Amino acid sequence: MIRWNRPHLAIALAAFALASCSDSQELPTEPQAVDLPATTAPSFNAIPDLDPLPDFTVPDPAVVCADGETYALYAGQTEEVGFICVDDDGSQLSVKYYSGSANWCFLETHTDLFEDAGGFTDVPHKNGNPIPGQFEYVDDELGCLYEAGPYTFDVMPGGYYIAAHAVVQEILRFGPYAADEVYGFDQGVRKDGGPIAEARTYPVQALVPDYLGPGNPVTFFSLGFAPVGTMMKRYVSVKFMCPVRNAYGHDLEVWEATNGTYPLEMAKVFASMNGTNWTELGSADNTASTHPSRASSFDLGDFPYVKYVKVVDMTDPAIHNNAADAFDVDGVLALNDCWGRDETAWAGDPMCESDDRNDIGCDFPGRNWATYVHYTVAEPMPVKVAAARFRSFGNTGGGEVYVGIGDVGVGANRVETNYTWVKPGSYAVNFVYDPVAGTLVAEWDDESLTYTISGGTLPPMDSFELAVVQRDVDATVEFNGVFCDGASVGAGNFAGDGTFLVFPFGEDECGDGDLDNGFNISGTLVIDDPFGTSQEKSKLEILVGRNLD
Repeated sequence: MIRWNRPHLAIALAAFALASCSDSQELPTEPQAVDLPATTAPSFNAIPDLDPLPDFTVPDPAVVCADGETYALYAGQTEEVGFICVDDDGSQLSVKYYSGSANWCFLETHTDLFEDAGGFTDVPHKNGNPIPGQFEYVDDELGCLYEAGPYTFDVMPGGYYIAAHAVVQEILRFGPYAADEVYGFDQGVRKDGGPIAEARTYPVQALVPDYLGPGNPVTFFSLGFAPVGTMMKRYVSVKFMCPVRNAYGHDLEVWEATNGTYPLEMAKVFASMNGTNWTELGSADNTASTHPSRASSFDLGDFPYVKYVKVVDMTDPAIHNNAADAFDVDGVLALNDCWGRDETAWAGDPMCESDDRNDIGCDFPGRNWATYVHYTVAEPMPVKVAAARFRSFGNTGGGEVYVGIGDVGVGANRVETNYTWVKPGSYAVNFVYDPVAGTLVAEWDDESLTYTISGGTLPPMDSFELAVVQRDVDATVEFNGVFCDGASVGAGNFAGDGTFLVFPFGEDECGDGDLDNGFNISGTLVIDDPFGTSQEKSKLEILVGRNLD
């Protein structure tokens, strides 16, 4: 699963202007508007090793829920943000959640299953609706996942009502991402008092990191030293339009550009929610070497988020040569995703006829918005394991005998052969499974057809059927003297009477009572004209499988 960090606190963006920190310290007032040099700054290089998008592919319901049913998840009653997949095997039902977009993830899921759509008496209610936090499955510490579940329930065939509730969160921007604007700056001079080289004077170059390592081109902003006779430290401050969120681990990086071995350059890093009150996060320097840039990482501490970051030079000029220009800011990065709104979401069933308040699902009876979905657990279908089919008694062209696994009506499951039936005719028939040889063999008259089983053995079997079909007027199809491993099957004789007749039997009809260790189902096929041109209208099929009755 793909996991993204979640902020420690969910704080509305609109509140940032009122926020402040008790441990803040005032720095010299900086200009709110900055006159940048008129000359266009050099273009940025590509940001190294940054992928702004998660490894996420929108799931295809037809693939991830191939055997089940899908129901849309709606946030805020109208916005489709994903879906649930509901599937069952006759005795166990599963519910799994999928996001439909990289911009929405699951923070919490709450899932329950009911037999009564009106009462839901097993779950505490509020305002007439069941309380999601009281559901059987409560997953409320997901972090931020694109998938959740599956959540399973024991079931029997019949109708059920599923309540699938989620808290989803919008991702506005994927981390890491760079600062957007220069908020303020005051550039100093070289150690010798001379001007800093023009290529290093554009403060916008402090926004986006682009340092690819020694010898590569790079754009950065040099803070410079304070001129002789002044004590004011030089700085640059940047603004994030999408705030830097506090999450698990480090939240912010400041990149410094230094080629090779160089004396220590340092800067203090401050953060602010409102651009006025600043709190020191720590120091950055040019010694870090976790990747090509000299990047220093910071945790936001007690901040839920910040919008402004200030880098203030603290470099000691005494250890540098006269051409030195202090700390070089290559860029400032937010490491975590930028989060937007949280929304509650419910799975909706648009086929609900009782809905009278919206078009997305069946309403719970209470006053608050909430929906459920219908799902029916069907009676278990038989599993076809192996079969032999004798057909096309009118010799209408090709494939008169099939033998293979599963549904032998599917060409990939069988081998077949041509045979010319003589009518009236009587044919000794055997259908044999040999697990030692790993074969299924159909035998009739003096002919045989062998299917070699991939892997050598068949899945478990517990029953078999005889389909004796005669739908041609006045024709005859009989299967007489039927035995399984030497034991007589039923009355022993079976005849088609113009309908598709199926005779189910349990494995105890076989002499040894164990189909998995091999079997031989035998009898005499009797056919007589007139047969029509349909190859399947009349046939004999011996089908062995599981739960066929």
